[in-house]
Amino acid sequence: MNKLLSNTLSISLALFISACGSDETAETKISVKKISTDVHKKNEVKEQAKPKIPTKEAEIAVAKETIKEFSNLLKSELASSMKENGAVASLTICNTKAPRFTAYVSNLKGRQLSRVSLKNRNLHNAPNEWEKAVLEDFETRKENGEDTQSLIYAEIINENGKKQFRFMKAITTQKECLTCHGEKINKAVKKYIEELYPDDKAIGFKEGDIRGAFVVINNLKQ
Repeated sequence: MNKLLSNTLSISLALFISACGSDETAETKISVKKISTDVHKKNEVKEQAKPKIPTKEAEIAVAKETIKEFSNLLKSELASSMKENGAVASLTICNTKAPRFTAYVSNLKGRQLSRVSLKNRNLHNAPNEWEKAVLEDFETRKENGEDTQSLIYAEIINENGKKQFRFMKAITTQKECLTCHGEKINKAVKKYIEELYPDDKAIGFKEGDIRGAFVVINNLKQ
């Protein structure tokens, strides 16, 4: 009798331990799965929180938008002034309002916008070394048959551990530009240009010539 009771208790105890072990394993699996899911979600949140490094293509798109914004403002203002006040009076638009438009659009887009030319009118529009090299390359590409409307240059440089996006787009001389930048300029217009810009070089252009380029710069966050 004692032997039978002992065997029964042993079997019961084994079954109990087995059952407990089974439950513990199931709970452990659920717990591990939950922890793994939670960690994965946290990692996703961290990845989303990381600042995304802008791609060259994305920067080019913003640069083009920046230039378009400025061009639309200046063209609209010039067209309105030319119609109402004539060419001479409209020179003040480029002299006074263009810099304001440049500052406004630069602030709006968070980019550094400027214009440069190998034959600059304003001293502030003289190109630096790399801008000069790009402008000269534009001229070569034009001579090789490329459409001046599509001439662009873009690069991301790394200087002293800091990345910078640089973009340039050629400015094509349009028919309406010849009034102040062409080969034959009205005497009154020419006289006023010389008063405003004593060191002016921005004359003698023909329709289709490269008059200069827009420059857009963005210091990229690491």
